[in-house]
Amino acid sequence: MWQFMPTGAYGLARNGWFDERFDPQKSSIAYARYMKTLYNQFGDWYLAMAAYDWGPGNVQRAVMRTGYADFWELYRRNVLRQRRRTTSPASSPRSSWRRTRSSMGSTR
Repeated sequence: MWQFMPTGAYGLARNGWFDERFDPQKSSIAYARYMKTLYNQFGDWYLAMAAYDWGPGNVQRAVMRTGYADFWELYRRNVLRQRRRTTSPASSPRSSWRRTRSSMGSTR
């Protein structure tokens, strides 16, 4: 359900017999806790989403290198790797849906 790295500290048990990362309830709770931790670290949901995808250390280095703790400023300065830029909040399914609707003439 969620894309957890096998070695991450998410509080999910994993061994040769079972892997709690595949339990929808436990993995959703772990995801929410992890996102809250990332939000507490960065103070911004966009940076928290980037850290989930890119890794918190990479985002922290980008913030330290530029002095900007703002996802959109890091995006404008081309600090994020190209692959990560395509999975930015601007390219989320909801944004894609809005672009599709507007191109079809929908005003709602």
